[in-house]
Amino acid sequence: MFTNAVKAIIGANTQQEQQNTKLIEEINQLRVLAGLGLVIGQFVHEIKTYVTSFNLDIQALTLLLTGNEEAATVFARFSRNIQAFSTYRSYFERTISDNVSRELEPLELRELINPFITTIIPDAEKSGITVLAPVFEGYDLFTVPMHRSEWASILFNFYSNAKKAIHQAEVAGKIFVKCGKVGNLLYVEFSDNGNGIPVEHQDQVFDAFFTTSQPASRQATFREELTGMGLGLKIVRDIVESYRGTIFVALSTPGFSTTLRIQIPLNPKK
Repeated sequence: MFTNAVKAIIGANTQQEQQNTKLIEEINQLRVLAGLGLVIGQFVHEIKTYVTSFNLDIQALTLLLTGNEEAATVFARFSRNIQAFSTYRSYFERTISDNVSRELEPLELRELINPFITTIIPDAEKSGITVLAPVFEGYDLFTVPMHRSEWASILFNFYSNAKKAIHQAEVAGKIFVKCGKVGNLLYVEFSDNGNGIPVEHQDQVFDAFFTTSQPASRQATFREELTGMGLGLKIVRDIVESYRGTIFVALSTPGFSTTLRIQIPLNPKK
């Protein structure tokens, strides 16, 4: 009996050490992401002056290229890319600006989802992905008080994962967002027709450092390394659960292979 007790204590200590090591790794990675967020905030602020110059140059070049059809076609594509870049910058500038205040506020899902959809459409189209018009069931879809930037993290994590899944499936991509309320809960469903999440992994995808992505190669970009290290959905889960919400892999919407569903308390005062 004494021997069994010793073994149990040793086993418990070993498990605790493993959990501590995992927690330290997670904290270190989150520190890296926090530092990266500060750098991005500074970048978004500084790039604003360059965007103004880009727009002035576009106006000037439009006049100079009048009559040159081939050059005008190339320039029109360049102009669209600059516009898409400006849309991204404006979206994140607003998100970062809103996050300066530590005050939380109720947020209406239409005011969160529609700007996000507008922002990602140009990038999605370049990747061969169709973003369907979002569906909102009901009105006054106000969350409990939250930060707007938290929803930017949630939605862009979903979008990044959907793009990877669609790329791996080698299909003409589709993304669909549906929102509504059931009782005293709001829900957001994010669906894609990528390669799906195996049933045996559906409970694990929200754990720290779990990823179904292939290991990043030496030629991988920093963005690919970040999105493949298995922290994105874990951060999303932490955000959702901090407001007493839940996130899970739901039954797939017809025509799609993966549907991630968030449920979060409806604001009772709205």
